[in-house]
Amino acid sequence: MKKTILLPLLVALALAAGCDNEESARTDETRAKLVGTWLREAESGGVKSRRVLSLSQDGKFADRIHATAADGQSERLDYAGEWSYDGTNLKRRYLQENGRQFSGGKIRYATQPLVSVSSSELVTRDNAGGIELVYQRAPEGTQP
Repeated sequence: MKKTILLPLLVALALAAGCDNEESARTDETRAKLVGTWLREAESGGVKSRRVLSLSQDGKFADRIHATAADGQSERLDYAGEWSYDGTNLKRRYLQENGRQFSGGKIRYATQPLVSVSSSELVTRDNAGGIELVYQRAPEGTQP
């Protein structure tokens, strides 16, 4: 009787471990595809923006934005911090703005579901804005 119960339990545990390994491998593969430099160009309300998101293999990121209004005024923002991918979401923890370390207890982060990533395109969903954000792969060193 004990053998009858033990064998299905062992099979179930082995299958569960195999699924975890496959999911972990899939997450690692996607994380590796995310590493690199990504460019997003957009226009909204008369403001044109170029955003360069660089995700490094060591889990650090740089997010550089250059926005130009219709009247010619422009603004540059540079953010830096740590990034991760949990199998569903691209997560960024912002630690610096324009070279200044954030202080205080407020946590600044962005969590966006990953829609797709390929060798040439990265798509995330901005749940707050209800839109998809599409980035194109860009050469390292690309400026916003």
